Amino acid sequence: SDKQFRGFTSIKQITYTNKHTIKVDVNDDLFQLSKARRSLLIDTMQNGVIGTLMDNGLANFSQAAVQKGCKTTIYLNGQVIGRSAANNYRQINWSK
Repeated sequence: SDKQFRGFTSIKQITYTNKHTIKVDVNDDLFQLSKARRSLLIDTMQNGVIGTLMDNGLANFSQAAVQKGCKTTIYLNGQVIGRSAANNYRQINWSK
């Protein structure tokens, strides 16, 4: 019921591919959230991925890299529905 985590059930799978790149597969119920809430959800998810990788020694992020985030592509049924902006990985450009 925590509003910060609203929408996390929409995420099916998160894959950290390499070099600060994340692939996110989502369910179609993601569209029940506003674009702003979807973007906040992805930003929160990025923070979780970065923190988990760093805590487990699986990736080395500089402070600048943490602030920039991870290049993220969001898929629904194999189709890209959103991706990080080129100059700011935390800003998501949604196609729908």
